[in-house]
Amino acid sequence: MLVEYSLNDTIYINKVEIREFLNTLSYPLCFLDFETVQPVIPEYQGTHPYQQIPFQYSLHYIEEIDGKLKHKEFLGISGQDPRRALAEQLCKDIPMNVCVTAYNKAFECTRLRELAETFPDLSEHPRPHHRLAGAVPVRMVLCSRYGRLFLHQERASGTLSR
Repeated sequence: MLVEYSLNDTIYINKVEIREFLNTLSYPLCFLDFETVQPVIPEYQGTHPYQQIPFQYSLHYIEEIDGKLKHKEFLGISGQDPRRALAEQLCKDIPMNVCVTAYNKAFECTRLRELAETFPDLSEHPRPHHRLAGAVPVRMVLCSRYGRLFLHQERASGTLSR
């Protein structure tokens, strides 16, 4: 199927799958993205070679249908282990009972799980405990839902929207 669309330079849009996916979302709706570094030589106590160390996140959110897109972010201070400050700020920035989405669910959920394991006192934080303690993988919606193809456009240079 992809070959046919690529050869003909046509756009494939699976409107049914997109509609089904959108119907799984609820408000407030958050869009979370981490940036990480993987130092070959561990820079911080308790880390290991090539460990993904989150140093930045971007959190866009919409509080209600037709609401304004808002943004919160965190950027760690160079030379300092950013994980504790990042986790604490994330606890403040993500409200309870929200739908959190991510382009790469496995990546974001793994970072959250690692933060919860590293800082167990935050995993029971009264506000975001479900984010750092493991319920995020349940609430976080996979944007590439079940690996089904939603959209393909050859001009996207081989990237897919799933």
